Amino acid sequence: MSKVKNFDDYPFGGRGGLYTVSPAINKGLERIVDESKAGPNPMGSTDELVKFVLGCLVDGIDRPGSWERTLLEKMGVVS
Repeated sequence: MSKVKNFDDYPFGGRGGLYTVSPAINKGLERIVDESKAGPNPMGSTDELVKFVLGCLVDGIDRPGSWERTLLEKMGVVS
């Protein structure tokens, strides 16, 4: 679980702007949300999913050896 308490306090996108995603990516996010309903950590919306995933990625910075850190390494974001 993410250490960040409330993502709503932080505007996402830098300088108050928001990022947008393509319709294909949004459709994929919606599919993940739908499939998550049968899992142990169901997501209620694409916004909730994106906030959760971003929180997990941030956790990976401070947790060497964690699955979150491994994901960052596999993505080539950190070494």
